[in-house]
Amino acid sequence: MTLSHIKKIAVAVVLGIGALSGVCSAAQFSADIVEKSGAPGFASHVFVRDNIVRREIRRAGDFEAVIYRLDKGLMWILQIQDKTYIETDVHPTAWLSADYFDTVKDVAAKKLLGTEKVSGYECEKYLIYFKDTNRGKVTQWVSKKLNFPLKVRVWTPRAEYTIVYTNIVEKNLPDRLFDIPANYSRLQ
Repeated sequence: MTLSHIKKIAVAVVLGIGALSGVCSAAQFSADIVEKSGAPGFASHVFVRDNIVRREIRRAGDFEAVIYRLDKGLMWILQIQDKTYIETDVHPTAWLSADYFDTVKDVAAKKLLGTEKVSGYECEKYLIYFKDTNRGKVTQWVSKKLNFPLKVRVWTPRAEYTIVYTNIVEKNLPDRLFDIPANYSRLQ
């Protein structure tokens, strides 16, 4: 897999999961991710602990992991078969974080739409809409218990997609999930 291909995947993954700055310190869980959009989907699984997230993606014979280390301001994209990785800066705000609105409140408004259950968790449903309608709008279902958006729907002039976390298992997660294995080589 080429570095260019890896970088394209990184952009898609950032759009799909974001940099999860809103995760509370008590949140530790794993889950499957179901994505709905016009493009073909792919299987992915996520591990969340504090402000560190690992997303594992299987697509077209490839298996990769993306680790978001907000504590270090970094994102690592691991190519499992090649035992290689790339490192890039990660912006600490994205629409998938529970505190996303705080990062856009100067250019957007937020409205509580009520509460709903998502994947068995009671969630507060919020609509975030921008003053500039070209930026679209975001609906988040934020789990009260996990302080984490378990469902996100994004509408922009170019796309519409939904991400839902399913099969959530609260559990302690090992450190090894969130670090680069010692035998991996960095790509430049």
